[in-house]
Amino acid sequence: MNTYQQIEAEILSASTILITAHKSADGDSVGSSLGLLYFIEKLGKKAIICHPDKAPGFLDFLELTSIITMDQESEKVTKAFEEADLIFCLDYNSTDRVGKQMQDLLEAATCTKIMIDHHLDPQDFASITVSETSASSTAELIVELIEESGNGALLDEKIGTPLYLGILTDTGSFRFNSVKPRTHEVLAKLLAA
Repeated sequence: MNTYQQIEAEILSASTILITAHKSADGDSVGSSLGLLYFIEKLGKKAIICHPDKAPGFLDFLELTSIITMDQESEKVTKAFEEADLIFCLDYNSTDRVGKQMQDLLEAATCTKIMIDHHLDPQDFASITVSETSASSTAELIVELIEESGNGALLDEKIGTPLYLGILTDTGSFRFNSVKPRTHEVLAKLLAA
């Protein structure tokens, strides 16, 4: 069983799944969160997204109503952390990147935590860590999760659109050195979907 299949097994066995991302939301944190949410739903499970703060206005074309923020609904976010038996930590490499309030909740949570991230020097706080610094974005790693767990056939426009956005924004519209041949292979799969 590879790491991605192990993550799928954790999703399928969880009752209450929480998806988190870093403070100062951007295209990758929002795109990877929504892409993962829609993938989890395709697997027949439910999840909730809790971010520290509101996404920037240029992302309003996405379904942002499914994201609860700590700065606007702290009681709901606190309850989500307390009830979660699986927490995804997307697009951040240390607990302090989610802001003090969410950091306290994250560190107090005793459930399984899965980090999926592409930044350098990951902190050792998760039960399962996917840390790929060669990846262009966390969104690219979510596509790999879908593919490598054997669920590539589930990739569709709803899942693919926010993931494409995450890659687009984190690569500076494909201008940055983080763009590799595999980035374009992933983009081709998203466009096909």
